[in-house]
Amino acid sequence: MVPTALGRGGPAAAREVADRLSLWGWLLGVALCICQLLTLPLVPLMTPVKAVQEATRLPSLIAALLQIVTGAVMAGEGTLQGLRAYRWLACSASLGCLLMLCILALTRDLGVAGVWIGFFAFNLVRLLFSASHRLRFGPLARRGVGPLARLPEDTV
Repeated sequence: MVPTALGRGGPAAAREVADRLSLWGWLLGVALCICQLLTLPLVPLMTPVKAVQEATRLPSLIAALLQIVTGAVMAGEGTLQGLRAYRWLACSASLGCLLMLCILALTRDLGVAGVWIGFFAFNLVRLLFSASHRLRFGPLARRGVGPLARLPEDTV
């Protein structure tokens, strides 16, 4: 959608589409987070073991909050793919993986919660990369900001 808008209406039209997709990503992420949080009281129906019920609490909360982040990440990375920003995507995933591995090593004692904290950090890096490309460094960034600020709108 973004490349089509870029080709037909230029950077301003592509920005509008990218922003709309991002908003939908955030909204769907919030909706999924709320749904997941609403299901937490159902955990006792899955297992009568209190220790298991307690062990699922923190990972479930982290996973619910992660829905918000990943909703925005999916929209942002879809925009990056449409713009053929493959190096940006590769750096995002590489740095995210590196951070996730470091967190996994540091949170070994937390068990499954440590894994979910690692997933959260991985996706935060991806969100920061896609947002910074959109808002500051990429061709859809508003002129007057970032390294392409001196270029006229029609050269991007």
